[in-house]
Amino acid sequence: MHTSPALTAEVNGVTVSYRRTGHGGAPTMFLHGLMGDGATWRPVTRLLEADLDVITPDARGHGRSSAPPSGYRYSDLAADVKSLTHHLGLGRLLLVGHSMGGMTAALAATEMGQRLRGLVLVDPTFLSDTRQQEVFDSDVVGQHRQALDRGRSVLLEDALARQAHRSSEVVELQVEARLRTSLAAFEVLRPPNLP
Repeated sequence: MHTSPALTAEVNGVTVSYRRTGHGGAPTMFLHGLMGDGATWRPVTRLLEADLDVITPDARGHGRSSAPPSGYRYSDLAADVKSLTHHLGLGRLLLVGHSMGGMTAALAATEMGQRLRGLVLVDPTFLSDTRQQEVFDSDVVGQHRQALDRGRSVLLEDALARQAHRSSEVVELQVEARLRTSLAAFEVLRPPNLP
C-alpha cells in the first residue's frame, strides 16, 4: 500500500497540508469537522485506499495547515477545497464530509459541476442563524482554550474514559487533532455563516 508523507499546497493564500494514499483508483477527498484534521479519517481511509486515490486535507486553522487570522466562512473553506482539487488535477471527485466538512463539501459540490462524481455528507452542520448564535454564545472557544491548557496526557486520559466505546486509535487521533486546532478556526461558528 502506497502511503505518502504529509504534503502541502498553496491555495487561496493558505498552506494546506494533506495526505494522499492509495493505489490510484477514483479520487476521493475526505473533509473533517471542527477540531479534527485529515488524520482523523485514517481508520476509514485505511479500509478504502486499496481501491481509491484517497486525499485527506487539513482545513485552514486545523492540523498542519496554516491558520490565518480570518477567512473561516464556509465559502472560504469550500474555495480551498475547489482550489486544492484544481491544484492536484483531480476530476470526477467523490467528496466525503463530516460536520463542518460536510457543510464545506456540500457548498463546494454546488460549484464543481462535472468534476464531481459523488457527495457523501455525514452529520453536516446545516444550522440556522439562531442555532449558530447559540453554539457561538456557548463559549466553545473558551472551552477549547481550557482544553489546550490541560495538555495532551490529561485530555487523552479524559477522552479515553468518556469514550470507552471507541477504539483508542480513534480517540487518540481526535485528541491530537484538537491540540492542532487554532483558536482562529472557531470563527466558522460565528453567525451568520450560511451559503
